[in-house]
Amino acid sequence: MQLCQRLEQILDNLRPVFSREATFQWFILLVWGVVLNSQPSAITSYVNALGLTESYYNQALHWFDSKAFRVEGLTF
Repeated sequence: MQLCQRLEQILDNLRPVFSREATFQWFILLVWGVVLNSQPSAITSYVNALGLTESYYNQALHWFDSKAFRVEGLTF
């Protein structure tokens, strides 16, 4: 449980990088999808790892093209 809490703290520190709350929330979901994924790496796998239906695939895919954050801001 401490690992989960620590990851949430780290992710919360990245909030200022995002200009929209929804984009930040998708970032958190996708990070958790990566962490929980046991399938070959793909957006579909991350969505499945979260227990979301395939109807969320396009929303997740759109996140990668979002203008509501800059990738440079995600680097430490």
